[in-house]
Amino acid sequence: MARSMSGLTGRALHITPSEVFFSGVESAPQSTVITVKNVNTRVRIIRVKAPQTHHVTLHGLNPTTRLAPGLEFSFEIRYDGQLEGGATFRDKITVRTETESIDIPITSVPAKPDIRIIGDLDFGIIPHESSKKKEIRLVNRGEKEGEFEIKLDEGLPLKIKPKSGTVGAVGSGHEEVVIQADLGGQEIGSVNGEATFRIDGQGDLQRVAVAGTVMKHSVQVINEHGAETQGVDFGSLFFGERAEQSLQISNNGPKEIRCVISFGNKFDMAETDEPQEEEKSVTSSEDSEQQAVDPFAGFIQTARMKAKARESGENPFTIFPLTATVEPFSSKSLKIRFTPSGHKPSKGFVSNMDAMGKHGKLYEYVGQVDFGLGGEKCRFPLKGRGVESGALIRPDFLQFGDVPTSGHAEQTIDLSNKKSDLPVKFSVPNMPPYFNCKPSQGLIPPGQSVVIIVGYCPKSFGRHQRSIPIEMHSLSGKLVRTLKLSVQGSALTLGPKRALIGGTDKLPEDFETEPMFVDDEQAISSLKMRRFNRPKLWEGKENSQLFEDIGDGTKDALGLDDHKMQLRHKDRYTEFIRKERRAKENLHLTRKESEDEVNLGMDPRSGLRSPQPKLPIKKEPLWTNPTEKSNEPKTMKPLSEDQAASVQFHKDRPDTDDEKRLCGMALSPSEITKLVMGPAIVDFGRVSASSNNTQYFFVQNTLMQPIHIVLDIKSIPEFRYTRHTSQIIPAGATSSPIF
Repeated sequence: MARSMSGLTGRALHITPSEVFFSGVESAPQSTVITVKNVNTRVRIIRVKAPQTHHVTLHGLNPTTRLAPGLEFSFEIRYDGQLEGGATFRDKITVRTETESIDIPITSVPAKPDIRIIGDLDFGIIPHESSKKKEIRLVNRGEKEGEFEIKLDEGLPLKIKPKSGTVGAVGSGHEEVVIQADLGGQEIGSVNGEATFRIDGQGDLQRVAVAGTVMKHSVQVINEHGAETQGVDFGSLFFGERAEQSLQISNNGPKEIRCVISFGNKFDMAETDEPQEEEKSVTSSEDSEQQAVDPFAGFIQTARMKAKARESGENPFTIFPLTATVEPFSSKSLKIRFTPSGHKPSKGFVSNMDAMGKHGKLYEYVGQVDFGLGGEKCRFPLKGRGVESGALIRPDFLQFGDVPTSGHAEQTIDLSNKKSDLPVKFSVPNMPPYFNCKPSQGLIPPGQSVVIIVGYCPKSFGRHQRSIPIEMHSLSGKLVRTLKLSVQGSALTLGPKRALIGGTDKLPEDFETEPMFVDDEQAISSLKMRRFNRPKLWEGKENSQLFEDIGDGTKDALGLDDHKMQLRHKDRYTEFIRKERRAKENLHLTRKESEDEVNLGMDPRSGLRSPQPKLPIKKEPLWTNPTEKSNEPKTMKPLSEDQAASVQFHKDRPDTDDEKRLCGMALSPSEITKLVMGPAIVDFGRVSASSNNTQYFFVQNTLMQPIHIVLDIKSIPEFRYTRHTSQIIPAGATSSPIF
């Protein structure tokens, strides 16, 4: 291979190249072109002297050349490639003018390998009982292939592959060899040694240092206090209330781990029996990773628990995220949420409620974090108890009787929290007119009760009946129960107005009225004694005086006798109309059936109304509803084999951080209804025994984000050969055919 150097410039000439170098020569001839240019302002006579060796010849050159200013001429120099004994030789070409002489050196060297080591064998930190791989490259930049051989120090736990071989010449396509190095970490401590490389064409041996530190790799699940978790206990919560605790997955090792989190009840999360010792085989770390458990086992288990929770109507625990990637020497937060789904009260009287501490439900689940390190797992119990508020009002109905206007009456109620082991806060959000409660809010400890004074202070005539809502809240502010207190009172008489209290010497206590407590007997007796009768027009003093002034009556006003007669006439007609209305309403009680062959003149049903059938009122769904089945995706028609072959294949797990974040988010019910899956029924028809039969199943993602789907079917022995069960489907794409 001929290699040219940069140009050589004299006082009158510029020669390109300034040196001729023939490398990698064996038997093939090589050549190059030399250009001579006159850079002077005068005409020059140029003579070229050929080299002395007969292996180098000049072609296209005149012995003497006259060259005008700015012009140039070229000639070719050829080398026949015949080296004497494979040695390197040197010669020169001399270019002369009237005033100067310029030498062009010629060098010829044989082909030889130029192998260089790129990379190092510093493995850094290695987890205990595992291995770490690294690559170094041997790159040949010479024109001849070369051989190499690698020797390791005795006792060094390093595996090299390949240990010897050939590196091709540059341009051959095999000028690079990748050396795979695998350092095992069987013993804790530092690993030091050397790898010796013997390479053709290089006299000295090249040594590459091997270094690494083996340390124990441990993973812990710690609680909020920094201690290793022994379980998560949420204690007692009211139904519908929510509580949250966090755990930390701490990676105390140099290797990145991918965790899969699952949870369920004790029966669903029961551990399978471990294999016997004689059945276990000693494998390398690579084989153990390949023989590890299904990486989507936790994902499938969580999906099963969610489906079971939808069927049973309760899902007390929620853990997110379900998958987590923990970097070396870092931690990842794990959120656990407990929400008791609720308790359906049984029919019956309030007095049939359970005693304190028993009106609830205990949830005992098991959480599991699979670290993916040879099947290493961490299991911890999840406990929580859902209770229902047992707050009661005694009594729940108050009758204040007859209270004069501007007067007041008070009664007491007992608001108890004796059937619950959690404290509650009570409040009266909306107070009806003329009624008040003192206190209107407060806290009731478990097993205790408070006395509330309910007052009635009418400002107008009439009968007043209201329902006072009393809300019971948990300490976190969750509404757990609403009680209703019915109150009734009447104001049939006009009472004296209370004098206003004023003055700078008055204290807040002076503005408070002294309570006037009444019981049920007093309230009922006041109603009997003070039956409301609208006063007659002439009973007032002012009106009686007016009737005396009118006398027997005038053309514009009636006298007292005429007015009484008109009132009696009106009362008779009112009573007649009421009597007819009552008789019409009670006609079915006194109606006699005609004598026939069926009833024989008897009173059927003892005067009661005959039962009438009531047909159920069906509520038609709105036409805008996409489907009557809630939280279920749409179905699609089966695709043909040609259509299935044209669908692009997708990866089986998320790679980027954005994909991990989006695929780890739970889909809402509205988002699930937007998915399209099909066919709804995978029908294989009649098949032969022990034969393979293929059908396709697809999932179309119509959302604006990628989703992760896993088909839980490999647990069935007949479908264990199903492929592509786990896929990451991009937004707007269709899944690979699951067959």
